[in-house]
Amino acid sequence: MEWPRLGGAAEIGPDLSVEGLVSSSEDLIVRGHVRGRLRLERRALIEVGARVEAEVLASEVVVRGTVRGQIRATERIVLSSSADVEGDVEAPVIQVEEGARLVGRVLMRFPVEGRAPGVFS
Repeated sequence: MEWPRLGGAAEIGPDLSVEGLVSSSEDLIVRGHVRGRLRLERRALIEVGARVEAEVLASEVVVRGTVRGQIRATERIVLSSSADVEGDVEAPVIQVEEGARLVGRVLMRFPVEGRAPGVFS
């Protein structure tokens, strides 16, 4: 998955800690700490060193850091070799690279057409 250069996506920097609901219509790169919920219309990239203790909902989610919570994507989820995830992952396409750590259920479902993002069959 290609990501826009800095300035093409919203970013939670490495020294930033956010608690509560984070919602955006832009791509989001997380390098810091988030606790609560991430609800994105586009893509989420959780970078190495980031810690997310939240429910994550986006069109695409790439995890390179740590997530504690459910991850749902309407298109796909990628767990890179450095990913550390504790929680269920749910998407039509799920890619898990060698070395990734996942403790949770894997659910491969397709979104329901005409319904809000995150509504699966």
